[in-house]
Amino acid sequence: MPCIAGAVVINELDAHGVPEDWVELKNIGAVTCTLQGWQLFDHAGMGQTAGTHVVSFGADAVVQPGSFYVGYKNHARGDFGFGFGIGDLETVYLRAPDGTLNSMKDLNTRHPTGLCFGHVVDTDPGASSGSAERGTPGAENTCSSPPSTPPSPPSTPLPPHLSLNAFRLQRNWTFADVADNLSGGTVVAGPGNALTIFTVINDPPQMRAFALSATAAPTLTRIIDLEGWEDTEGMTALVPPSGSFTGNLTLAVTEERRLDIVLMELPPLPAASAQPLHQTNNRSDNRVILPFGPPRGPPTQSPNKGAEGVAYDPFEHVLYIVIEKLPMRVLKLDIASGDVTVPFDAQAVLGGLVTDLAGICFEPRHRHLILLSQESSALVQMTTSGRVLAPPVPVAGTQPEGVALSPDGNTLYVISEPNELFEYRAARIAGAIVINELDAHGVPQDWVELKNIAAVTCTLQGWQLFDQLGRIFLPARLW
Repeated sequence: MPCIAGAVVINELDAHGVPEDWVELKNIGAVTCTLQGWQLFDHAGMGQTAGTHVVSFGADAVVQPGSFYVGYKNHARGDFGFGFGIGDLETVYLRAPDGTLNSMKDLNTRHPTGLCFGHVVDTDPGASSGSAERGTPGAENTCSSPPSTPPSPPSTPLPPHLSLNAFRLQRNWTFADVADNLSGGTVVAGPGNALTIFTVINDPPQMRAFALSATAAPTLTRIIDLEGWEDTEGMTALVPPSGSFTGNLTLAVTEERRLDIVLMELPPLPAASAQPLHQTNNRSDNRVILPFGPPRGPPTQSPNKGAEGVAYDPFEHVLYIVIEKLPMRVLKLDIASGDVTVPFDAQAVLGGLVTDLAGICFEPRHRHLILLSQESSALVQMTTSGRVLAPPVPVAGTQPEGVALSPDGNTLYVISEPNELFEYRAARIAGAIVINELDAHGVPQDWVELKNIAAVTCTLQGWQLFDQLGRIFLPARLW
């Protein structure tokens, strides 16, 4: 009986296999079947039915449930052979008789690539190049621990969301040692709730981390040269809704032209030093690379109008990715499965408001998205289902490219080319602060107690306290 579409998948491959490149298929179905009518091919074999870049299977290709079917280039060993080589970052396709495609992309030159816990990662991390022990052809993949279960959304009612109109520009800085191309960023709270903003530069690819302070300018703490990376535009941290983390920090970084997301882990900073820590990250050392372009997701018409920004939703363990234009898109990538969906038509929803998309961040308290347009120099707040909550709000910056929100939701950062950072803080609306108690015969002096009855930290900028005809008043400044 021929295998039905979806019953057999590419489970692992090695572009630098020993003795030759190899591809491992796996029957994930419940019955024994044959691969008659199925084809395996590389990019050059797309659209072809025969030739050196296409393998056509017959009725003799029998796969048992849960078993593997391994092929080597030039049939060096294994169950079948193929005539094409697998290049670095190349995609191999498996086509069922009904035309359904399954694919796997080589992630790097260090390790084989395989399926682990539903997503594509480098397998067999301990193997060295040239070792006969690379990967696990014909056996289950060697995988790291599965991702932790995402937290559940809050069950208690949330207060009304904070409008972007409540944010006011407080401070801004120019980083003189960054020549150009400062792009996306993300803010996290480390040990002791110390805030750090991680920023990424797209050319040459580099990451810089700055310690944030309420009273001083950002302090550079870490420089990471990104070797083998290309056109790094956006980034986000995979942290809980609180925005806090301990131990290693996982960052998701977009490569615009490659249409993929690289998950990299950063160890904690060592003891405080007077000089920033200078490190190097080789793209091939990162264990998880999630492609979201074709065939997983919709194509973009221009390679330089691709993935500009990325945001992490810790409740669903998904990434939201913005595609710049032609057309504007918001994609939703499931980290566990690698599946890509389009939650709403961004071009139709936003086309009359902004002309492009450059950045995105996730507001966890209400599960809203904040999108940045570089050409329109504006922010748009919307739900994850595509409902716009208010008209666009203008922002500063020579060429705003990234947006990040502090863990408490009260400070918003806009990252701008060539080398600018703008800090906005929330000035609260009327009703958030009330007179809670007073004493006209206080000891040693009369006193008044104010109370914040809202859900977030805020400043009293623009508020006034005064007396009149024996009464105390606290009028808010309405924005």
